[in-house]
Parts: sequence; structure tokens; C-alpha cells
Amino acid sequence: MSKSWQPYAHHILEAIDKIQRIEQRGDLVQDEILYDAALRNLQTLSEAT
Repeated sequence: MSKSWQPYAHHILEAIDKIQRIEQRGDLVQDEILYDAALRNLQTLSEAT
């Protein structure tokens, strides 16, 4: 029995949305906190794929 793909797709879309919102808050290169937040969501996105 294979696992459902919907929860993974939901995590991917959620991570993309969060990254886009983080980018709107400022420059990721200049703000370490924003950079770390975006990086964490990229990690979540990669784990879901």
C-alpha cells in the first residue's frame, strides 16, 4: 500500500507560501533571521519532496 501524496503536497505548498511571505519582509541577504526562516522552510520543502 502506498502513502497518499496529498499531505506532502500540502507541506510543499505551505512552505512555498511561507518563503514568499518571508521574502516580502525584507532582504534575506541582510537579515540573518529572515535568511534562517527561509532556509528552514526550504528544508521542509526538500524533505516533503
